[in-house]
Amino acid sequence: MKKWLTLPLAAGCLVLLAMPALANEGHMNRPSDLSTIPVKGSYQEKLETETVYSVDISWGSMEFVYAKEGTGVWNPETHSYDNVSGAGWQYPAGGPGGLAGNEVQITNHSNTKIVCSLDFTTEEAFPEIVGTFDRPEISISSAEGKAVDDETLTQKSKLNMQGALAEQVVTPTPIGEILVTLQE
Repeated sequence: MKKWLTLPLAAGCLVLLAMPALANEGHMNRPSDLSTIPVKGSYQEKLETETVYSVDISWGSMEFVYAKEGTGVWNPETHSYDNVSGAGWQYPAGGPGGLAGNEVQITNHSNTKIVCSLDFTTEEAFPEIVGTFDRPEISISSAEGKAVDDETLTQKSKLNMQGALAEQVVTPTPIGEILVTLQE
């Protein structure tokens, strides 16, 4: 009985394999032949689009110097110091991309609003150091419909350091890290 069904099943499989795929196609044999392709349309109130996140993050040098005493630049014409700064943490004023040494810059290229949080974590070896941001949370509107260079799509936050660094740390040493989190 099984052999009796084998031949018709095999023949059916061969027929199915010989049929063209269910793809849309046509064939013409002469220059005067015509082929038509049906075109369909439908209406939807709103097309659903996927949310795409694209966020650029850039930062200054993030190289801070702790000075026990204030600093300044001697001006021989006035016999006084210019650009006087008090004791504490200093950072370079200008750096890559025009960012100050303590700045983090976030630019939104997403098709949705974003919120980013910034948090500084101190290395275990330096528990007396604390870093805080002047803007610990940054909210930026969607880039949809805006120019790539639209200034409203870029926001900055500054890292401020507190606490003293031991005088034995005379070369740049990792004292912490910044965590930037993209929230939904």
